[in-house]
Amino acid sequence: MFTARDIVNHLVARGLVSPAAVVRGDIALTDVSRRNRNIKVTVRQGGSYFLKQAVDPSSEVSVAREAEFYRVMSSRPAGAPLQEYLPKYCGYDSEAHLLVLELQPASRDLWAHGGRFGRTSMCLSRKLGRALADLHGLAAPDQPGTSFGRNLTTEMPWVLSVYEPNVAMLGRVSAANLKLVRAIQGHAGFTDSLQRLSVEWRKDRLIHFDIKCDNLVVGRRPASRWTRLTVVDWELVGFGDACWDVGSVFADYLGRWLLSMPGTEGDSSERLSDPTVRQLVHTQRALWAFWQEYVKRMALGQDSDEWLIRSVEYAAARLLQRCYEQLQMSVELPSASVRFLQVSQNMLQRPAEAAVRLLGLPLQRAAL
Repeated sequence: MFTARDIVNHLVARGLVSPAAVVRGDIALTDVSRRNRNIKVTVRQGGSYFLKQAVDPSSEVSVAREAEFYRVMSSRPAGAPLQEYLPKYCGYDSEAHLLVLELQPASRDLWAHGGRFGRTSMCLSRKLGRALADLHGLAAPDQPGTSFGRNLTTEMPWVLSVYEPNVAMLGRVSAANLKLVRAIQGHAGFTDSLQRLSVEWRKDRLIHFDIKCDNLVVGRRPASRWTRLTVVDWELVGFGDACWDVGSVFADYLGRWLLSMPGTEGDSSERLSDPTVRQLVHTQRALWAFWQEYVKRMALGQDSDEWLIRSVEYAAARLLQRCYEQLQMSVELPSASVRFLQVSQNMLQRPAEAAVRLLGLPLQRAAL
Protein backbone atom coordinates (compact mmCIF):
# COMPACT_ATOMS: atom_id res chain seq x y z
CA MET A 1 0.00 0.00 0.00
CA PHE A 2 1.39 3.40 -0.99
CA THR A 3 2.39 5.80 1.77
CA ALA A 4 1.91 9.57 1.45
CA ARG A 5 5.53 9.85 0.32
CA ASP A 6 5.01 7.10 -2.27
CA ILE A 7 1.98 8.93 -3.67
CA VAL A 8 3.85 12.22 -4.05
CA ASN A 9 6.85 10.48 -5.64
CA HIS A 10 4.50 8.64 -8.02
CA LEU A 11 2.91 11.90 -9.19
CA VAL A 12 6.31 13.58 -9.60
CA ALA A 13 7.65 10.62 -11.59
CA ARG A 14 4.68 10.85 -13.97
CA GLY A 15 5.17 14.59 -14.44
CA LEU A 16 1.83 15.42 -12.83
CA VAL A 17 3.35 17.37 -9.93
CA SER A 18 6.53 19.44 -10.09
CA PRO A 19 9.38 18.97 -7.61
CA ALA A 20 9.13 22.69 -6.90
CA ALA A 21 5.53 22.26 -5.69
CA VAL A 22 6.76 19.59 -3.26
CA VAL A 23 9.53 21.83 -1.95
CA ARG A 24 7.11 24.73 -1.49
CA GLY A 25 4.67 22.52 0.42
CA ASP A 26 1.88 23.21 -2.07
CA ILE A 27 0.53 19.65 -1.92
CA ALA A 28 -2.21 18.46 0.45
CA LEU A 29 -3.40 14.85 0.71
CA THR A 30 -6.87 13.97 2.02
CA ASP A 31 -7.94 10.39 2.73
CA VAL A 32 -11.52 9.76 1.50
CA SER A 33 -11.34 5.96 1.46
CA ARG A 34 -14.42 3.78 1.10
CA ARG A 35 -14.28 0.32 -0.52
CA ASN A 36 -10.83 1.17 -1.84
CA ARG A 37 -8.10 3.46 -0.59
CA ASN A 38 -9.04 6.84 -2.07
CA ILE A 39 -6.80 9.90 -1.79
CA LYS A 40 -7.50 13.46 -2.93
CA VAL A 41 -4.32 15.32 -3.86
CA THR A 42 -4.76 19.09 -4.01
CA VAL A 43 -2.00 21.23 -5.50
CA ARG A 44 -2.15 24.92 -4.65
CA GLN A 45 -0.97 26.10 -8.06
CA GLY A 46 -1.54 23.31 -10.53
CA GLY A 47 -3.71 20.30 -11.23
CA SER A 48 -5.35 18.26 -8.52
CA TYR A 49 -5.82 14.50 -8.58
CA PHE A 50 -7.93 11.64 -7.29
CA LEU A 51 -6.08 8.38 -6.59
CA LYS A 52 -7.78 5.02 -6.11
CA GLN A 53 -5.77 2.04 -4.91
CA ALA A 54 -7.19 -1.48 -4.64
CA VAL A 55 -7.02 -3.10 -1.20
CA ASP A 56 -7.81 -6.77 -1.95
CA PRO A 57 -7.87 -9.23 -4.89
CA SER A 58 -11.52 -8.47 -5.70
CA SER A 59 -10.97 -4.72 -5.88
CA GLU A 60 -7.77 -5.26 -7.87
CA VAL A 61 -9.94 -6.67 -10.66
CA SER A 62 -12.55 -3.89 -10.48
CA VAL A 63 -10.04 -1.02 -10.30
CA ALA A 64 -8.13 -2.49 -13.25
CA ARG A 65 -11.43 -2.72 -15.15
CA GLU A 66 -12.20 0.92 -14.41
CA ALA A 67 -8.71 2.03 -15.45
CA GLU A 68 -8.92 0.11 -18.73
CA PHE A 69 -12.33 1.66 -19.44
CA TYR A 70 -10.93 5.18 -18.99
CA ARG A 71 -7.90 4.35 -21.11
CA VAL A 72 -9.96 2.93 -23.97
CA MET A 73 -12.50 5.75 -23.90
CA SER A 74 -9.76 8.40 -23.91
CA SER A 75 -7.77 6.81 -26.73
CA ARG A 76 -10.47 5.62 -29.13
CA PRO A 77 -12.49 7.89 -31.46
CA ALA A 78 -15.63 5.95 -30.53
CA GLY A 79 -15.29 7.18 -26.95
CA ALA A 80 -15.14 10.87 -27.93
CA PRO A 81 -18.84 11.66 -27.25
CA LEU A 82 -18.52 10.26 -23.72
CA GLN A 83 -15.33 12.18 -22.85
CA GLU A 84 -17.32 15.24 -21.79
CA TYR A 85 -18.78 13.22 -18.92
CA LEU A 86 -15.65 11.38 -17.75
CA PRO A 87 -12.85 12.50 -15.45
CA LYS A 88 -9.52 12.91 -17.22
CA TYR A 89 -7.51 9.68 -17.14
CA CYS A 90 -3.95 10.29 -15.89
CA GLY A 91 -2.60 6.75 -15.71
CA TYR A 92 -2.68 3.38 -13.99
CA ASP A 93 0.09 1.50 -12.18
CA SER A 94 -0.76 -2.19 -12.61
CA GLU A 95 1.83 -3.33 -10.05
CA ALA A 96 0.53 -1.01 -7.31
CA HIS A 97 -3.09 -1.31 -8.57
CA LEU A 98 -3.23 2.50 -8.47
CA LEU A 99 -5.52 4.60 -10.69
CA VAL A 100 -4.91 8.34 -11.11
CA LEU A 101 -7.63 10.70 -12.34
CA GLU A 102 -7.84 14.46 -12.59
CA LEU A 103 -9.83 15.97 -9.71
CA GLN A 104 -12.27 18.84 -9.96
CA PRO A 105 -11.42 20.91 -6.86
CA ALA A 106 -14.80 22.68 -6.73
CA SER A 107 -17.23 19.80 -7.04
CA ARG A 108 -19.94 17.90 -5.17
CA ASP A 109 -22.19 14.96 -5.88
CA LEU A 110 -25.57 15.50 -7.49
CA TRP A 111 -27.46 14.78 -4.24
CA ALA A 112 -25.47 17.40 -2.29
CA HIS A 113 -25.85 19.87 -5.15
CA GLY A 114 -29.62 19.39 -5.22
CA GLY A 115 -29.77 19.80 -1.45
CA ARG A 116 -28.20 23.26 -1.70
CA PHE A 117 -30.92 24.42 -4.07
CA GLY A 118 -33.85 22.37 -2.77
CA ARG A 119 -34.40 20.54 -6.06
CA THR A 120 -32.61 18.55 -8.74
CA SER A 121 -31.44 20.60 -11.71
CA MET A 122 -33.32 19.99 -14.95
CA CYS A 123 -30.24 21.09 -16.89
CA LEU A 124 -28.09 18.47 -15.17
CA SER A 125 -30.84 15.87 -15.60
CA ARG A 126 -30.83 16.49 -19.35
CA LYS A 127 -27.05 16.14 -19.38
CA LEU A 128 -27.37 12.84 -17.55
CA GLY A 129 -29.83 11.66 -20.21
CA ARG A 130 -27.31 12.55 -22.93
CA ALA A 131 -24.43 10.91 -21.05
CA LEU A 132 -26.24 7.58 -20.62
CA ALA A 133 -27.49 7.65 -24.20
CA ASP A 134 -23.93 8.23 -25.46
CA LEU A 135 -22.73 5.33 -23.30
CA HIS A 136 -25.51 2.96 -24.37
CA GLY A 137 -25.02 3.93 -28.01
CA LEU A 138 -21.38 2.84 -28.06
CA ALA A 139 -20.53 -0.12 -30.25
CA ALA A 140 -19.00 -3.10 -28.46
CA PRO A 141 -15.27 -2.35 -28.28
CA ASP A 142 -13.13 -4.71 -30.32
CA GLN A 143 -9.93 -4.97 -28.33
CA PRO A 144 -8.03 -8.15 -29.25
CA GLY A 145 -5.07 -8.75 -26.98
CA THR A 146 -6.21 -6.30 -24.28
CA SER A 147 -7.81 -6.85 -20.90
CA PHE A 148 -10.79 -4.60 -21.60
CA GLY A 149 -13.23 -7.11 -23.05
CA ARG A 150 -12.09 -9.91 -20.74
CA ASN A 151 -12.60 -7.88 -17.57
CA LEU A 152 -16.00 -6.40 -18.34
CA THR A 153 -18.87 -7.23 -15.99
CA THR A 154 -21.40 -9.60 -17.56
CA GLU A 155 -23.34 -10.88 -14.56
CA MET A 156 -26.81 -9.55 -13.88
CA PRO A 157 -27.42 -7.53 -10.69
CA TRP A 158 -27.56 -9.78 -7.64
CA VAL A 159 -30.77 -8.18 -6.37
CA LEU A 160 -32.76 -9.91 -9.13
CA SER A 161 -32.23 -13.16 -7.24
CA VAL A 162 -32.29 -11.75 -3.70
CA TYR A 163 -35.31 -13.94 -2.88
CA GLU A 164 -32.98 -16.96 -3.21
CA PRO A 165 -29.93 -15.91 -1.16
CA ASN A 166 -26.87 -18.07 -1.69
CA VAL A 167 -24.42 -19.23 0.97
CA ALA A 168 -22.11 -16.26 0.39
CA MET A 169 -24.96 -13.80 0.95
CA LEU A 170 -26.20 -15.60 4.07
CA GLY A 171 -22.74 -15.39 5.57
CA ARG A 172 -22.77 -11.60 5.67
CA VAL A 173 -26.40 -10.61 6.25
CA SER A 174 -27.86 -8.70 9.17
CA ALA A 175 -31.06 -9.54 11.02
CA ALA A 176 -32.78 -6.72 9.13
CA ASN A 177 -31.54 -8.12 5.79
CA LEU A 178 -33.13 -11.47 6.63
CA LYS A 179 -36.42 -9.78 7.52
CA LEU A 180 -36.35 -7.96 4.20
CA VAL A 181 -35.69 -11.20 2.27
CA ARG A 182 -38.53 -12.95 4.13
CA ALA A 183 -40.86 -10.06 3.31
CA ILE A 184 -39.99 -10.42 -0.37
CA GLN A 185 -40.43 -14.20 -0.24
CA GLY A 186 -43.82 -13.72 1.40
CA HIS A 187 -45.27 -12.07 -1.71
CA ALA A 188 -45.49 -14.37 -4.72
CA GLY A 189 -45.88 -11.38 -7.03
CA PHE A 190 -42.58 -9.99 -5.78
CA THR A 191 -40.57 -13.14 -6.44
CA ASP A 192 -42.32 -13.83 -9.76
CA SER A 193 -41.51 -10.34 -11.03
CA LEU A 194 -37.86 -10.54 -10.01
CA GLN A 195 -37.53 -13.98 -11.57
CA ARG A 196 -39.07 -12.72 -14.82
CA LEU A 197 -36.67 -9.76 -14.92
CA SER A 198 -33.70 -12.11 -14.47
CA VAL A 199 -34.93 -14.26 -17.37
CA GLU A 200 -35.47 -11.20 -19.59
CA TRP A 201 -32.11 -9.61 -18.69
CA ARG A 202 -30.14 -8.49 -21.75
CA LYS A 203 -26.40 -8.19 -22.34
CA ASP A 204 -26.40 -6.08 -25.48
CA ARG A 205 -25.22 -2.66 -24.26
CA LEU A 206 -22.24 -1.20 -22.48
CA ILE A 207 -23.62 0.05 -19.16
CA HIS A 208 -22.32 1.62 -15.96
CA PHE A 209 -24.17 -0.81 -13.63
CA ASP A 210 -24.05 1.52 -10.58
CA ILE A 211 -25.60 4.86 -11.53
CA LYS A 212 -26.55 6.89 -8.45
CA CYS A 213 -26.10 10.44 -7.22
CA ASP A 214 -22.93 9.47 -5.32
CA ASN A 215 -21.35 8.69 -8.70
CA LEU A 216 -22.57 11.85 -10.44
CA VAL A 217 -20.25 14.78 -9.75
CA VAL A 218 -21.29 18.36 -10.40
CA GLY A 219 -18.59 20.95 -11.01
CA ARG A 220 -18.03 24.30 -12.59
CA ARG A 221 -15.34 26.05 -14.50
CA PRO A 222 -13.95 29.36 -13.18
CA ALA A 223 -16.56 32.14 -13.23
CA SER A 224 -19.24 29.83 -14.59
CA ARG A 225 -22.37 28.07 -13.32
CA TRP A 226 -22.58 24.58 -11.82
CA THR A 227 -23.38 22.83 -15.07
CA ARG A 228 -20.51 20.38 -15.55
CA LEU A 229 -21.57 16.75 -14.99
CA THR A 230 -19.03 13.96 -14.55
CA VAL A 231 -19.91 10.27 -14.18
CA VAL A 232 -17.42 8.45 -11.93
CA ASP A 233 -16.80 5.02 -10.35
CA TRP A 234 -16.80 2.72 -13.38
CA GLU A 235 -15.59 -0.36 -11.49
CA LEU A 236 -18.62 -2.42 -12.54
CA VAL A 237 -18.78 -1.30 -16.18
CA GLY A 238 -19.76 -4.09 -18.51
CA PHE A 239 -22.35 -5.50 -20.89
CA GLY A 240 -25.92 -5.58 -19.66
CA ASP A 241 -29.40 -4.13 -20.03
CA ALA A 242 -29.41 -0.39 -20.74
CA CYS A 243 -32.72 -0.11 -18.91
CA TRP A 244 -30.92 -1.02 -15.67
CA ASP A 245 -28.95 2.25 -15.84
CA VAL A 246 -32.11 4.21 -16.68
CA GLY A 247 -34.02 2.49 -13.88
CA SER A 248 -31.16 3.32 -11.52
CA VAL A 249 -31.69 7.01 -12.27
CA PHE A 250 -35.42 6.65 -11.63
CA ALA A 251 -34.76 4.85 -8.34
CA ASP A 252 -32.17 7.33 -7.11
CA TYR A 253 -34.33 10.38 -7.80
CA LEU A 254 -37.39 8.63 -6.35
CA GLY A 255 -35.44 7.39 -3.35
CA ARG A 256 -34.41 10.91 -2.47
CA TRP A 257 -38.06 11.95 -2.49
CA LEU A 258 -39.10 8.96 -0.37
CA LEU A 259 -36.48 9.83 2.24
CA SER A 260 -37.75 13.41 2.35
CA MET A 261 -41.25 12.27 3.36
CA PRO A 262 -42.22 12.82 7.01
CA GLY A 263 -43.45 9.83 8.94
CA THR A 264 -42.80 7.69 11.96
CA GLU A 265 -43.27 4.06 12.90
CA GLY A 266 -46.95 3.21 12.96
CA ASP A 267 -47.99 6.23 10.91
CA SER A 268 -50.38 4.79 8.35
CA SER A 269 -51.57 8.10 6.91
CA GLU A 270 -51.56 8.07 3.11
CA ARG A 271 -52.10 11.80 2.78
CA LEU A 272 -49.08 13.64 1.45
CA SER A 273 -48.21 17.03 2.90
CA ASP A 274 -47.92 20.04 0.62
CA PRO A 275 -44.10 20.17 0.83
CA THR A 276 -43.97 16.46 -0.01
CA VAL A 277 -46.21 16.98 -3.05
CA ARG A 278 -44.10 19.92 -4.20
CA GLN A 279 -40.94 17.86 -3.85
CA LEU A 280 -42.53 15.08 -5.92
CA VAL A 281 -43.43 17.60 -8.63
CA HIS A 282 -39.80 18.82 -8.74
CA THR A 283 -38.61 15.20 -8.93
CA GLN A 284 -41.02 14.42 -11.77
CA ARG A 285 -39.89 17.48 -13.74
CA ALA A 286 -36.25 16.44 -13.41
CA LEU A 287 -37.09 12.88 -14.46
CA TRP A 288 -39.07 14.20 -17.44
CA ALA A 289 -36.04 16.25 -18.55
CA PHE A 290 -33.77 13.21 -18.18
CA TRP A 291 -36.10 10.78 -19.96
CA GLN A 292 -36.98 13.05 -22.88
CA GLU A 293 -33.30 13.75 -23.56
CA TYR A 294 -32.45 10.06 -23.33
CA VAL A 295 -35.27 9.00 -25.67
CA LYS A 296 -34.31 11.65 -28.22
CA ARG A 297 -30.59 10.86 -28.08
CA MET A 298 -31.19 7.10 -28.35
CA ALA A 299 -33.80 7.62 -31.11
CA LEU A 300 -36.08 5.09 -29.39
CA GLY A 301 -39.21 6.15 -31.25
CA GLN A 302 -41.94 3.53 -30.95
CA ASP A 303 -39.76 1.44 -28.63
CA SER A 304 -39.80 4.08 -25.90
CA ASP A 305 -42.83 2.58 -24.09
CA GLU A 306 -41.17 -0.84 -23.82
CA TRP A 307 -37.95 0.74 -22.54
CA LEU A 308 -39.87 2.86 -20.05
CA ILE A 309 -41.77 -0.11 -18.58
CA ARG A 310 -38.59 -2.19 -18.25
CA SER A 311 -36.78 0.78 -16.69
CA VAL A 312 -39.57 1.26 -14.12
CA GLU A 313 -39.38 -2.44 -13.19
CA TYR A 314 -35.61 -2.22 -12.80
CA ALA A 315 -36.09 0.93 -10.73
CA ALA A 316 -38.22 -1.13 -8.35
CA ALA A 317 -35.42 -3.71 -8.09
CA ARG A 318 -32.89 -0.92 -7.53
CA LEU A 319 -34.99 0.41 -4.64
CA LEU A 320 -34.85 -3.07 -3.12
CA GLN A 321 -31.08 -3.17 -3.56
CA ARG A 322 -30.66 0.21 -1.92
CA CYS A 323 -32.89 -0.84 0.96
CA TYR A 324 -30.92 -4.08 1.43
CA GLU A 325 -27.55 -2.31 1.41
CA GLN A 326 -28.67 0.26 3.97
CA LEU A 327 -29.76 -2.50 6.37
CA GLN A 328 -26.46 -4.39 6.55
CA MET A 329 -25.77 -3.14 10.09
CA SER A 330 -29.38 -3.13 11.31
CA VAL A 331 -31.59 -5.41 13.36
CA GLU A 332 -35.05 -4.03 12.60
CA LEU A 333 -36.71 -2.66 9.47
CA PRO A 334 -37.14 1.11 9.94
CA SER A 335 -40.20 2.88 8.55
CA ALA A 336 -38.19 4.24 5.61
CA SER A 337 -37.23 0.69 4.56
CA VAL A 338 -40.86 -0.46 4.80
CA ARG A 339 -41.82 2.47 2.59
CA PHE A 340 -39.15 1.54 0.02
CA LEU A 341 -40.38 -2.06 0.06
CA GLN A 342 -44.01 -1.06 -0.48
CA VAL A 343 -43.20 1.33 -3.31
CA SER A 344 -41.00 -1.28 -4.98
CA GLN A 345 -43.76 -3.87 -4.81
CA ASN A 346 -46.33 -1.47 -6.26
CA MET A 347 -43.99 -0.51 -9.11
CA LEU A 348 -43.38 -4.15 -10.02
CA GLN A 349 -47.08 -4.98 -9.96
CA ARG A 350 -48.21 -1.89 -11.92
CA PRO A 351 -45.21 -0.47 -13.84
CA ALA A 352 -47.26 1.48 -16.39
CA GLU A 353 -49.26 3.19 -13.65
CA ALA A 354 -46.06 3.92 -11.71
CA ALA A 355 -44.47 5.48 -14.80
CA VAL A 356 -47.35 7.89 -15.27
CA ARG A 357 -48.59 8.65 -11.76
CA LEU A 358 -45.45 8.31 -9.67
CA LEU A 359 -42.65 9.28 -12.05
CA GLY A 360 -44.70 11.63 -14.23
CA LEU A 361 -43.58 9.96 -17.48
CA PRO A 362 -46.52 9.39 -19.86
CA LEU A 363 -46.58 6.45 -22.23
CA GLN A 364 -47.01 7.04 -25.96
CA ARG A 365 -49.79 4.45 -25.99
CA ALA A 366 -52.33 4.25 -23.17
CA ALA A 367 -51.57 1.19 -21.04
CA LEU A 368 -53.36 1.88 -17.77
